[in-house]
Amino acid sequence: MQAYYFKSLPSTNDKAMELAHQLTTPEFSYVVAEEQTNGRGRNGNSWSSASGAGLYMSMILRPELPMELLPQLTLVAGVAMCEALNALPVLAGNNVGIKWPNDILLNGRKLAGILCEASLQGDSKAVIVGIGLNVKASQEQLPARVIYPATSLLIELGEASVKAIDTATLAETFAVSLKQRFLRYYSTHEIVSDWSKYDLLVDTQIKIDTPDAGVVEGVAAGITSAGELVIVDAAGDKQIITAGSIIK
Repeated sequence: MQAYYFKSLPSTNDKAMELAHQLTTPEFSYVVAEEQTNGRGRNGNSWSSASGAGLYMSMILRPELPMELLPQLTLVAGVAMCEALNALPVLAGNNVGIKWPNDILLNGRKLAGILCEASLQGDSKAVIVGIGLNVKASQEQLPARVIYPATSLLIELGEASVKAIDTATLAETFAVSLKQRFLRYYSTHEIVSDWSKYDLLVDTQIKIDTPDAGVVEGVAAGITSAGELVIVDAAGDKQIITAGSIIK
């Protein structure tokens, strides 16, 4: 794996995409920036990326997978992120998990997000996996959120616990975990069993706003083999959700 470090970038995803279109850049190379001036999340939302406050990184993938499997790469990245975080001694015993499809939660609050973007340019095909993890951000540096409020390792664990965390080392730990997870997925095309270890929604009552079916409400029942969210509604029927935003 090759790492590219920058003091500041508009977006690590954009820089990784630029590097990906240079065919000499190997798969699993990753970009890390101390700050992003135009960081973004899912659905075009901005991502708070103050200097030194978080881990902002993007990895280049060149997966030879059927198109229908590409959306699951977000889920694979979530599993890898949970594994990397659980490897931190300061997080031992804490409740780190995933809210479908791309949010990492700690103690019920949003700690990190994942943004996967695909690109085809000439002979260059790539998927960029972007990660934003709030490490040393104060509450004032984070956006106000009503549902799953934003948090950081500093807020949840305290200054003494976070002081020793080195973001470059954390980036390397995550990159290794991510590479291993993707290689496994390329081989097995299976994510459900690994996902279930970190699924924080399962067996909880949720409400989700979907682009096709409007607002769907029911009890979360895990994911399908294709990475879709399963909800059992009040009538006992299973609703399969391919995309949406949880609103309650």
